[in-house]
Amino acid sequence: MLVLSDQARIALLQDLIKDAKDQIRNGFILGLVGLLFASLGFFSYSTDLLAFSPAWLALGMAGAAMVIVAFYVMVRADMHKGKWKRQLGNATSAVKSPEPEPSTDDDIEYFDENYENWKNPFEEDKE
Repeated sequence: MLVLSDQARIALLQDLIKDAKDQIRNGFILGLVGLLFASLGFFSYSTDLLAFSPAWLALGMAGAAMVIVAFYVMVRADMHKGKWKRQLGNATSAVKSPEPEPSTDDDIEYFDENYENWKNPFEEDKE
């Protein structure tokens, strides 16, 4: 069993999530091409556009199969992406960030994140 450090695990999970996004995009493109083939093949077969040919039916069936495979690829990649995002969230929460240093008189903050300790920048310090 391979044991990775926290940073290596985070990098690996980020790469896996990126690859899953690429698989979803590729599955979408495959689905569009399959939909085009299916519609062209079945429409041409049903309207007898270029004379009766089982090749049009085969093209339509191949396009339908491509749509099914694309749907499977997208759903599978999306499930894996969700799993890897949860693992990434767990891995990043396990890695503790360094505590901020206490502020000194030279390092006065006029605003905090929630505006709870707001200080007017033109107001003189009371000491």
